Amino acid sequence: MDGAPPSGESNPYGFLLSRPRGLALVIDDDMHMTSLVEVLLQDANFDVTIAHRGQEALNLMGLQSDAFGDPLVPDLIVLDYEMPDMTGYEVLSRVRQADHTRKVPVIMLTATNKNINEMVQQDLDAFLKKPFDNKTFIDAIVKVLSRKT
Repeated sequence: MDGAPPSGESNPYGFLLSRPRGLALVIDDDMHMTSLVEVLLQDANFDVTIAHRGQEALNLMGLQSDAFGDPLVPDLIVLDYEMPDMTGYEVLSRVRQADHTRKVPVIMLTATNKNINEMVQQDLDAFLKKPFDNKTFIDAIVKVLSRKT
């Protein structure tokens, strides 16, 4: 597949750094998790926007009726499953319904054991169980972006 890292690529950052700089939207209410993910994404050649609530993310992407300004169209969404205002499923559903965000790769993060099978069926590109190690996270990014190219 064009743009995919070569088989046996030992440094997935090489693939990520060879791509044009991207924009990632991180949606998670846990400030420690957003800080970790932000650093990993910046190291992987992404500018990062953070939303701590699902509604905030939907507003940023222009997916709310009261949204204002130009909608944010990220190259990657990293989405927490459990948030106080809405679930990751609800956010994902809205993302997949809109023409301008429908094809954005989504990696869902979860600390829960419930509904893992449902997550796989909800049009996710990847999901990771918290806690995860840095390599697992970077490998997931490479995998979903390789599919997109």
